[in-house]
Amino acid sequence: MQGGKTQKHIHSKQERIQVRDGAPALAELTHGVPTIRYIKGKGLYFIIKYKSKMYSIELQEGIN
Repeated sequence: MQGGKTQKHIHSKQERIQVRDGAPALAELTHGVPTIRYIKGKGLYFIIKYKSKMYSIELQEGIN
């Protein structure tokens, strides 16, 4: 402790993001909660719902 102050460490459980198959419907997404989906014939996507709209980014193999 420095200067008589107590430091608090907050530990929270962090969930793992799982890769699921298929494109999600907007209704199955939760605002601000990301999901990763493998869409057959298209690839791997990072998807998030924001203000009732779905946004996605195609993930690329390796570091470019």
